[in-house]
Amino acid sequence: MKPDTSLMPAGSDLELTDRLLRPITNRSLLWRPLFVIASLGTLVLLLAVTYTFVSGPGVWGNQIPVAVRVHTLVLRSFRPSG
Repeated sequence: MKPDTSLMPAGSDLELTDRLLRPITNRSLLWRPLFVIASLGTLVLLLAVTYTFVSGPGVWGNQIPVAVRVHTLVLRSFRPSG
């Protein structure tokens, strides 16, 4: 009995390898500017997180501590209506 060759690609192993790796080896020139933009965005995020840890969350306009805010919300929910 012969093996089923309908799923086998035509050509040699080298041709198959070249065809499979073509999208990786033939990169467009667009990936470099996009990579730079993504890297700068990551750098800005890391700088913002570092600035927040050094200065505290008040630098972004949040002057109310979380515990006070939660306490106020809990007290409002237990007020009698009327």
